[in-house]
Amino acid sequence: MAFANISEELPCSVCFEVFTMPRSTPCGCYYCRACNSSFWCTGDMSHCPECNESFLTAPKQAAGEDGGSPAGPGDVPCDLCEGNRKRKAVKSCLVCVASYCDAHLKPHRTVKKLKWHQLINPVDSLEERVCRKHNKVMESFCKEDECYVCSVCLKEDHVGHHIVSLEEEFKFRKTSLQLIKIHIDNVMNDKCSMVFRMDYSMMQSRQKEQETKVEANQALAVVVAAILSKRAKLMEVLEEKQEAAEQKDKALKRQLWLEIAELRQTSVKMEEVLKTEDEFRLLQNLPSIPSATNTKHCYTERKSLLQVEKVWRVGVKIEETLNKHMDKIIREVLQGDEEEEAFEEQQTGTPFDD
Repeated sequence: MAFANISEELPCSVCFEVFTMPRSTPCGCYYCRACNSSFWCTGDMSHCPECNESFLTAPKQAAGEDGGSPAGPGDVPCDLCEGNRKRKAVKSCLVCVASYCDAHLKPHRTVKKLKWHQLINPVDSLEERVCRKHNKVMESFCKEDECYVCSVCLKEDHVGHHIVSLEEEFKFRKTSLQLIKIHIDNVMNDKCSMVFRMDYSMMQSRQKEQETKVEANQALAVVVAAILSKRAKLMEVLEEKQEAAEQKDKALKRQLWLEIAELRQTSVKMEEVLKTEDEFRLLQNLPSIPSATNTKHCYTERKSLLQVEKVWRVGVKIEETLNKHMDKIIREVLQGDEEEEAFEEQQTGTPFDD
């Protein structure tokens, strides 16, 4: 910076030392900040100790009513305004290391010696831009050590290093940040899109799950209904078979009781005849032999209509077959989840992997 070169050759006109946080006057001369404040505090008629230009009022008190709006919270105040009347700074000077309101900035716009000063938008803590070791404005950046440096630092501690101007480093960093921001915005948009797709997929999956449950219940209900139907049919056949057997046995019992009654009557008659001693009466009253004596009936004890072991074997086979197919279906569902999780893990990556 030009002022840094001048300040190495020209001492302060008040303290005759190397400039410490220099300040400028409307005439274009420079003084230390402390010297500038103390020199203009005495007398109504003031003059510049370097060029002897006279001023009716001290330059640091020359702000008019049109100097700008008062500094509010968050604003950078003018360093030359007095007391509670500080106005809002419109520019900060890196050479003077000070911030100025519109009125106090006028010399930098009109005085030739001040026009080359580097002005930036108002910032706080301009002192941070001054090298604490050499008391000079840091106007360069060391790429190797990642630090700000002044002109003396370049000659003492950073010889041979890659040095760039603050403006160049600013453009480089800003461009880098813009590229990173674009990448971050793209990643953010991708993630937002993924969230929307997930919500839509979850909604569809929930609907599909409900439909699948209904269809699965219907399919299994058909199987259950078929089993229940066959069970009911088997029970019906068993009941009909048992009923028919019982009816047949009841008919046989009735027939047997009739024949037993007939035989009982014949037996009673024969017993009475056998008591007589009269040959004539015996022959006369000899009863006839009933037909029931010639009737033969075949009856065998009935076995169980159905072997329960057969029902158990069929039931076990049905259960095994059903379990086999249902386990296969459940494995397919679980395997689908595992494949989906594996795919998601492959797709997962950090935002800056590119």
